[in-house]
Amino acid sequence: MEFFGDGAHVRLRNRMHGAYLHADEDGAHVSLSPRRASLNTAWRVHRAAYDDPEQGDVLWEAVRVGDEAGDDVLMLHASNRLLRAAPWNPVLRPPVYVDMDNAGTMMHWVVDPIPLRKAPPVLPGPTELPRGVVLRRTIIYMRANNEGKFDPLDRRTYAFSGRSLFHLTGDLANQLRENFRRITLCVRAGSQGRLTPLVIDLPADEQPMEIVVFTSGSQGESLAVVSVAIAEHVICLCPHERCSVDHTDDN
Repeated sequence: MEFFGDGAHVRLRNRMHGAYLHADEDGAHVSLSPRRASLNTAWRVHRAAYDDPEQGDVLWEAVRVGDEAGDDVLMLHASNRLLRAAPWNPVLRPPVYVDMDNAGTMMHWVVDPIPLRKAPPVLPGPTELPRGVVLRRTIIYMRANNEGKFDPLDRRTYAFSGRSLFHLTGDLANQLRENFRRITLCVRAGSQGRLTPLVIDLPADEQPMEIVVFTSGSQGESLAVVSVAIAEHVICLCPHERCSVDHTDDN
């Protein structure tokens, strides 16, 4: 597991196509993208010990490729299938899925570490949906104290329209009577990821979303970013939301 340190931020580059594992806008699927400087190709590693069979969707192990001297890895799923890319399509973004058949270097991945930077990404500006498109989801939110503690049973809900993180932050600031600049919204990446601050717009779907609201700059917010769990031989790769990482460095 030397390829993935807990809390590390990485990109996974497919050896065959030279493109990156990309989290699609629907929040559920992955594909390949040639765009390196994108938050959707940045992933944060969560290492933890899982023993619940129902958590199989998050169980991955990195295995070095054969006897090769390079750093290529295979991403082995708990189902004993391997993460692979589809043949390249110049029109549509090639999907990524799991397969049992040997697909050669389409199953080989290069781990590209993402260097740290001094400040987290800036909150994106307000965005609107295309004309005629309607997206509405239920937001379930909880307020954490300055130590990062919150009562999971003390939750409120409301209907949110659109995908804009800027608008969502404004709505929650108004409902909590907080300063817009003084709150940070945290989510769990997938079903098992740790709380991580959100800095990209919401997925293009209508799935309910749970949000934990932290005070910006508080001890609790810091813990949400750097929390660590002990693990061995199991990796949970979670789509990245926010960290002090330079996602636009193409060097």
